[in-house]
Amino acid sequence: MKLIVMFLVLLLIFLLAYPLTSSYEFFREIPISNWASMNWYPERGSFGFGTALTGSLLLVIFTLPLALLMGWVISLQLVDSRKSWLNSVSIAILEVWISLPSVIIGVWALVQVVPLVREFGGTGYSLIATVIGLTIFIMPTCTLLFYRSYLSHLDQYSGLENSFEMSMLSRSELFIKSQPTAVIGTINYIFCRIFGETMVVLMLSGNSLQVPGNIFEGMRTLTATIALEMAYASDMHETSLFALATVAIVVILVVLLAQYKRLIHV
Repeated sequence: MKLIVMFLVLLLIFLLAYPLTSSYEFFREIPISNWASMNWYPERGSFGFGTALTGSLLLVIFTLPLALLMGWVISLQLVDSRKSWLNSVSIAILEVWISLPSVIIGVWALVQVVPLVREFGGTGYSLIATVIGLTIFIMPTCTLLFYRSYLSHLDQYSGLENSFEMSMLSRSELFIKSQPTAVIGTINYIFCRIFGETMVVLMLSGNSLQVPGNIFEGMRTLTATIALEMAYASDMHETSLFALATVAIVVILVVLLAQYKRLIHV
């Protein structure tokens, strides 16, 4: 078992270190005023990360609360119907849903969501279309994580909830107070999934090199930029894509460390 743990740790270190070492030359040679800007034109020597990073953060800001809210509401319904045969069927459906490749969700959203968004303006390939598609992709994971955590919570508080016939808001507050580790862990996991998602974003966002002025305009994220350009990039352009990956890793590590600190004080 120790050998397996050591292997996993070494593999993780390698996965994290490779983009860092590969982008060392970029951060050494390119001034911070260049890559901290909003101008991404590698062929002209402009490597601004701002536009892609803003796109990734906007996607998280809109998708994370929506996915968490939908997952929480549905998980409460599953808890309340846990003695019904429909509960097992619903959970089975959610588990199949989770196992679907993201490209399946992307194709469905391409056919159904993009034309719907187009009715309100623009090409349909937009921030809001990406948020809807990504929420549909992430929501089953949120639901099952909350559902299984709530079952543990019921071991202590089911009698209290039944006695006082608590509202959804009161049940939510009690769950957050009784299971802070589960709540923080779920938020952390969903944040990382949204921030790192690529396929759904590529298919729905329009991949426009801009900060969207409204939810009906296109955008691009860090991961989408790497996926789109890595195939033909060379020299400093290629190195800049590893630098983008480094920025993504740093953002995720900052979130992880911040939430780990929060867990210590729970």
